Amino acid sequence: MANKGNNRHMKSINAPKYLGIHKKENAYVMMASPGRHSADMSIPLALFVKKEGIVDITKDAQTVIKNGNISVNGIIVTDPKYPIGINDIIHIKKSNSSYRVLIDGNSKVIFEKLKSEGKSTTFKVIRKYISKNGKMFISLHDGSILECSKDIKVNDSIVIDFDRKILEVLPFKNGAKCFVFSGVHVGSNGKIKDIIDGSMHMPKVIILEGNDGDEFRTIVDNVMVVN
Repeated sequence: MANKGNNRHMKSINAPKYLGIHKKENAYVMMASPGRHSADMSIPLALFVKKEGIVDITKDAQTVIKNGNISVNGIIVTDPKYPIGINDIIHIKKSNSSYRVLIDGNSKVIFEKLKSEGKSTTFKVIRKYISKNGKMFISLHDGSILECSKDIKVNDSIVIDFDRKILEVLPFKNGAKCFVFSGVHVGSNGKIKDIIDGSMHMPKVIILEGNDGDEFRTIVDNVMVVN
């Protein structure tokens, strides 16, 4: 069967909006490796290096990364295609600067510069299950899996340090602060005023009060509890 393309790059015109690239500036853009985050909500580490102006050329970005100058969530990464997504903490050794990966109101990736080196980050719990040996595990929005206690629920968020230790549980409940990372209100922050149960045909919906005092609705899958 003929090879109809490679899996190293994608056409810029077809790239997810999240990448925040100019669709016609370059014909191709590097694809992130599979495994962490979803394909439409992650970018390769090399693209972050270019976006932050550390280097201008992809080849130079690859060299910076392969030399072990950048860590993601406390782990040194040498793969230029390593996928990064919402709430990942990136630290650049040479400049001693740290960034948090976020999303703006146009569904494009942005990088929040932190005042100090990040030591922990927040992830949303998207699944919970019991293994064959009876241990409880949770799946997080970045694709990772952690052993947990029974009191953590789906849609809660957890704050974990870079040793993967759970520092705090942020329960999904009325009054909780949330960040909207998808949908019409993407990039917004608000406080949960009410949770409306879904049905077989309708997803669970929450009513949020934004920072400006206005109320809006979105589905639970679009929000993450934050502290």
